Amino acid sequence: MDRSAIADQHVTASTQEVMRHYLETGIHNNHVYIGSLHSFHGEPAMGWNVLEDWEGNNL
Repeated sequence: MDRSAIADQHVTASTQEVMRHYLETGIHNNHVYIGSLHSFHGEPAMGWNVLEDWEGNNL
């Protein structure tokens, strides 16, 4: 299966957003991301941050 089609499968909104983020952003770097799913005007919205260690370096 084409990886880009994964986000279109019958899965939860959070899984769709994780896959979209990975295919658009995460695939291009080695960062570890933290995502938070919330409602925005009745639609799911995901906020992303890079997980960093206490010294501010990327993991």
